[in-house]
Amino acid sequence: MKVTAPDSREYVVRRRVWPWRRKVRTPEGMDLPSFDFGDLDEFGILGTILLVIGLILAVPVIVVLVIMLSEMLLLLLLLPLVWIGRVAFRRPWPVDVSLDGTVVHREKVVGWRASGARARVLALALAKGSHLGQAR
Repeated sequence: MKVTAPDSREYVVRRRVWPWRRKVRTPEGMDLPSFDFGDLDEFGILGTILLVIGLILAVPVIVVLVIMLSEMLLLLLLLPLVWIGRVAFRRPWPVDVSLDGTVVHREKVVGWRASGARARVLALALAKGSHLGQAR
C-alpha cells in the first residue's frame, strides 16, 4: 500500500510474498530502429535483405521473451510450495517499507494475518509522521 507522510514523501509498505527478490534487468540497446520506405511497390532484393536483417534482430528478442516467460511460469509454480513451507514451518513474512525503491525499514513477522496487520500499523504510523528507523 502507498502512504504519503506529512512531509509529502511517498512510502510503499508491503508484505513480501517471494522469499527472494527478482532481479529485473533492462537490456541496453533493445530499441529496434524503425524504417519508413514510403511507397515501395516491389519487395525485391532490398526487401529481402531487410527481412533477413529483421529476422536476425528478432530472434534474440524472441529468445529473451521465451526465457522470461519460462522464469515467470517456474516462479508461479513454486509459489504454492513457498507458501505451504512458510505456514508449515512457521517462517516469518518480511514486511518492507520502501522509499523511492529503497527499503528503509524491514520487520519479520510470523503469521500471514499478523504480518498484514503489522503492515497496516506501519502504514498508519508513517501517515502520522512517525520515524521507523533504518532497515534491518
